Amino acid sequence: MGIKGPELSKLINDAKNKTKARSLLVIENCPQCGLHTLNTYRISDRFYLCECQDCGIYGNGTTHQEALNRTKEALGEDLDWRDGSLY
Repeated sequence: MGIKGPELSKLINDAKNKTKARSLLVIENCPQCGLHTLNTYRISDRFYLCECQDCGIYGNGTTHQEALNRTKEALGEDLDWRDGSLY
């Protein structure tokens, strides 16, 4: 019998959180809220992810700069990675 439902979701979320924890590249000022809470993760050589820990804005790209630019482009779009991230 396989893992199903909430148990599977928890395992997936735990794995994602562990990957993000070991992939943290830099913490910067968020372009939306201005706080020093924008985490950039280098998930792989070609996947970077920015997520503000305060306001929730996010963006991704193949480089750190591209992820940051996409995050800036999302200003005012009411995005929140806690509601559904790109990772």
